[in-house]
Amino acid sequence: MDTRRRWRQESFEALAEAIGRGPDAPVAAYASWSVRDLAVHVLRILGNATLAVRSGVLERPSPELGVGPDDAPDALADALGAAVSAAEDALAGAGHALVWTPVGAREPVFWARRLLREAVLHRWDAEHAQGRPAPVEAARALDLIDEFVDTDVRRALDDGWQGPGPVVLDAGAQRWRVDRDGVVASASASAGAGAGGVSGEGEVARIGGDAETLWLWLMRREGRPGAVAVDDVGGAVSAFRDLVDRLKRPSR
Repeated sequence: MDTRRRWRQESFEALAEAIGRGPDAPVAAYASWSVRDLAVHVLRILGNATLAVRSGVLERPSPELGVGPDDAPDALADALGAAVSAAEDALAGAGHALVWTPVGAREPVFWARRLLREAVLHRWDAEHAQGRPAPVEAARALDLIDEFVDTDVRRALDDGWQGPGPVVLDAGAQRWRVDRDGVVASASASAGAGAGGVSGEGEVARIGGDAETLWLWLMRREGRPGAVAVDDVGGAVSAFRDLVDRLKRPSR
């Protein structure tokens, strides 16, 4: 089993357990949602992924979920397990033909990474609703930051967003430079980065913290308030924060 698949499996299993423990707990990140609503949202994402990868469609699918937020927690958890298995089977047999994704036509490997985000993030949401979110290990968080930069941030840049200057996302072991000209680059922190910069470039705006904290900040979760260090240069961080806040968040 590859690493991302193992991570997805662990996180989806923990989410299913959290559904059973506290289905009616309110989810802080989504106004009016309970863990039940969160489960239905994840089922819809899994259904989209499975249909897109299996059929090769380039338009948003309409999966039949079979359950809703009013169903028993066991039914929601069982449906989640079945949906995860279906998605993993589809990914295992996928090729390289482009399929629908929420950021345009991509290869199926997009879904292998996006489903990891869904698994880890919404496990965190469900466990946070019950007051005890498990930590996100550094290697997993680094991969998730990279996924976010490569999909959501790149899409925003392709759509013409331009901040007042470059921003470096600094997770210690790895750094990502988001350029106002639409270039997204990544580099190891060991590549000789200067203060706030990448690869010896001059001082630029910086958002830094350990991998888990930085990823939660990008997802607009407050895991450990104040743990993200911000060095704003020319308002670039403020503009980037506005960009992150404008990126589409689910309504259901």
